[in-house]
Formats: sequence, C-alpha cells, structure tokens
Amino acid sequence: LHGADATVWPFVRRAAERHWSTRVGLEDGRQLPDGTTASGNAALTAAAVAIFRAGR
Repeated sequence: LHGADATVWPFVRRAAERHWSTRVGLEDGRQLPDGTTASGNAALTAAAVAIFRAGR
C-alpha cells in the first residue's frame, strides 16, 4: 500500500495498523508527516519506520 502526495502518510499509518507492507520515496511525496520538506529518501524512510515502531 502506498500513496502519493497528500495520501502518503495516511496510507503509511493504515499499513502500519493493518501490518501491511508499504513504501515511501521522493517519487511519492516530498513532505514529512509534520509538513516540512524531506531532505531525501532517508528522511522519508525514517519517518515511516517511526510510524511503524510507534504502532507496536
């Protein structure tokens, strides 16, 4: 499951809740969950990992 632009983070949260796989990258959206612009793919991935870890 993955979204684009405004749906990236809601879909990441949904994937975490349902234990589904997902992906994020600059091709999907450039904003972090707090609305700031990501410095790169690593920042987006770190934010997604944090969402998954928070759900444990």
